[in-house]
Amino acid sequence: MSLSALLARAHAHIQAHRARQPDNLPQGQPVVLFFSLSNGAERAVVRHYRAATFEAAWQQAVRGSQRLGGRSKASWQWLRVDWVTEVQPATWQQLRALLGRTKRNYFRCGLALDARFDHAFLEQELNANAMLYGGSAVECAQLNEKNFLAYARRRFGPSLQCDFADDAPVWRFATAGVFVAQPGSDMALPGQGEPQVLPAPPLAQPWNAPRTLDCGRRQVAALDAKASLQLVRSASAFLARQVGKQGRFVYGHFPCFGRTIASYNALRHASSLYAMLEGWELTREPALMAAIERGLAYLAEELIAEKVLPDGTQAAFLVDTGEEIKLGGNAVCLLALSKYTELTGNQRYLPLLERLALGVLHMQDDTTGQFVHVLHAHDLSVKEAFRIIYYDGEAAFGLMRLYGITRDVRWLAAVEKAFAHFLQAGHWKAHDHWLSYCANELTRYRPEERYFRFGVQNIRDHLDFILQRETTFPTLLELAMAFEQMLRRIEAMPQMHHLLEGFDKAKFYRALHHRAHYLLNGCFWPEFAMFFAKPQSVAGSFFIRHHAFRVRIDDVEHYLSGYVAYWKMLTRDAAPATAQTAVREQALAAAEATRGVEPADLAPEWVRPFRGLLFKHAAPDAIAVSVIIPLYNRAQAVRDCLKRLRASLFDRERMEVIVIDDASSDGSFEAAKAFVDDFPNILVARRAQNSGGASLPRNHGLDLASGRWVLFVDSDDYITAHALSDAMALAEAHPGTDLVCMPYFRAHGSRRAISASAFHYPKSVAGLRFEQTMLCNSLNAVGKLMRRSVLEEHAIRFPQDIRMREDNWFTMKLYAVARQIAILGNEKPYYFIADQDEVSLSSTAAAPEDVQTIFLSVHAFVLAQPTLEPARAADLLAIYMNRYAPLLRKSARLQELALALRGSLASIAASAHLSAEAQAFVRALMRQS
Repeated sequence: MSLSALLARAHAHIQAHRARQPDNLPQGQPVVLFFSLSNGAERAVVRHYRAATFEAAWQQAVRGSQRLGGRSKASWQWLRVDWVTEVQPATWQQLRALLGRTKRNYFRCGLALDARFDHAFLEQELNANAMLYGGSAVECAQLNEKNFLAYARRRFGPSLQCDFADDAPVWRFATAGVFVAQPGSDMALPGQGEPQVLPAPPLAQPWNAPRTLDCGRRQVAALDAKASLQLVRSASAFLARQVGKQGRFVYGHFPCFGRTIASYNALRHASSLYAMLEGWELTREPALMAAIERGLAYLAEELIAEKVLPDGTQAAFLVDTGEEIKLGGNAVCLLALSKYTELTGNQRYLPLLERLALGVLHMQDDTTGQFVHVLHAHDLSVKEAFRIIYYDGEAAFGLMRLYGITRDVRWLAAVEKAFAHFLQAGHWKAHDHWLSYCANELTRYRPEERYFRFGVQNIRDHLDFILQRETTFPTLLELAMAFEQMLRRIEAMPQMHHLLEGFDKAKFYRALHHRAHYLLNGCFWPEFAMFFAKPQSVAGSFFIRHHAFRVRIDDVEHYLSGYVAYWKMLTRDAAPATAQTAVREQALAAAEATRGVEPADLAPEWVRPFRGLLFKHAAPDAIAVSVIIPLYNRAQAVRDCLKRLRASLFDRERMEVIVIDDASSDGSFEAAKAFVDDFPNILVARRAQNSGGASLPRNHGLDLASGRWVLFVDSDDYITAHALSDAMALAEAHPGTDLVCMPYFRAHGSRRAISASAFHYPKSVAGLRFEQTMLCNSLNAVGKLMRRSVLEEHAIRFPQDIRMREDNWFTMKLYAVARQIAILGNEKPYYFIADQDEVSLSSTAAAPEDVQTIFLSVHAFVLAQPTLEPARAADLLAIYMNRYAPLLRKSARLQELALALRGSLASIAASAHLSAEAQAFVRALMRQS
């Protein structure tokens, strides 16, 4: 888009806005326009123009901007046009008095040095050049004559003189504005692609009036799930960009002068990785995970040190600047590494997690439960008994998260001791967000009144502060979101309702939503970032205004964590909820707009793996079932599969067909495309590169699905005409059902093994728990009608780096969390297996690659479910062990396996479901651990 096109877009919106909201200027006051242009890499060039009418000023500004564009070879990315709406004369003495009543960096007006506006500066120029900043020791705004004069001379020439005498005149003014951007240059933020109206501050109101605080940036009328996800993506992407090749962060930026922060903080390195993992849980962006992997490796290899405790125990500690060991440092390491383990199923950090937790226990008084906060790294002697209350909450929260994975009672016992101290010391008076997190987590496993009461007290008297705090303070949103989870659980427990007596629930939700919206004032929107020295280094991040607009990784992490939790709350009650809702909408819109066109350069980033997309939806809100078909070089088979699906007795208006072709070379994509007109709701997508397995195509299908239920069908299999209607009827007749399993039948010519034991019911049955079935003999994902909200709630996806038995990884996790299971009777055929594409799990000739990784991932997943009682979790793992013991015993890494399972081997061995063969294997592991 040319500069002329940017100007034309801005002009239309300015005219419309000025017609609705006339300026509040005195008679005869000229129209003053400020034009600010930035190429994204450098500070904006600002010029202003005045004339008797708006159109006359506009024409001057257009000519000036075009001359500027002609002289500069820069490619203008961002254009901001501001116009003066209100003017108020004063003296510098009066202005200094006003600045003394204004919090530093919160002066929101422009300043003119003369009545004609020959020399004038926007509020954004003043703040971005530290012209009214007296330093971090000065709480209020303050004229900085040196910075003021330096920028003024850059703007107007080196001969400019400024008179700052008390009786010298100065004019304070307000501006409204419009921001327009080149396509794709305004970041993936709310409002992207559209001109943004930027409201003016009211001069008559103080600096902390709501209309003043919210001015000068785009307005997001409804911070809905889509907008929240965009903020999560933006913050996550910013943090990922800060991680260097070696895994070390760019710690922060001072954007006024384009300098990076030279110091480092190991604690914030770890806590930022934790927030990034929270973001990845929603976005699943590969670049984000790559940055996380680098950061975790640097954390484990460079920042964490192994220490031998006085009793000979091997422990680990995060060593920070000044050779300090901080309680909070070990705590956030626990959070980051536990979250990584939980989300990926990768167990490699479990031994380190145990040693870090032992380090935390070393810093706890075994009698009182109280923590010591800071140690000397060289000899583990106490440096500071107490530093900041954050550390206590972080330590308890980190231990709870590790307990959720391993169920090792040592960690839970330490947290309960700590809470005894927290209660006695009245820690709830601190209103700390980490304490809110850990109280909520503890009550999942110990739902005792005293812990719930602590959580309520931690926020009860803090609502006015959340509503009225002028600085953005993102941890206030985290505090509210952690309690909101606890609040929902208290409401579901009648015996705890008395804890909410006198609690203003309506005010709490008002405060929560207010804080989420108010945090938008801390976003580095492009229309604000453009005035700073290196706009692209901070655009799309989050800043702390009262700290000179500082951007630091820990600042951004708190905004990110708050918005992740806010998104989860907004989508919690949506049906169906998915972490890819906004992405799916973008992808399908792009698919519709690019029918038959290579979308790689046109579509959103999520769509770029696809070389072709065809999409049709007649009734997107009515979809009950999404049928997902991964496809690779099965042209004739997929025709047969889709023909059978086309003959389904189930209402096709309520069915969605999703075919993901994995870069076939035999015309499979074209074969599937031929069926687009046969289904009212269908998406056929072709990947640009082959993934080497079914996992990635299936995950794509899940991310694009809109149905309440999901059914996987392999392209060389097929279902019968009555399969979907019978399965849906059974599910709808039993509302608690999360999974309906279809009996398998071997098609003509197939050699694939079929489990008769899993589907031995002649009539359909419902209300089953997994332990009551023989479904352990059916670990493939096809032919199972799954409630999609269960998959999304528990982030169940197929592993991308495992080529065999990836179904086991997926299905065993689903079996663990499905509330009730139904199985169709085998009196009728339902699902036909037409090929043999996998080595039978019962074969023990050789231990398959990755089998240990699969089992450890399932083990971690099962133990991380707070709704599973320990005894039931042990029974599930025992059943899975029955299937996997013949393969696991051939592993070359048995000692590693024994260590990873150490916390749960005894309970597995005690399960009545464990077979004799598996019992012997488990006992052998116990001896090795």
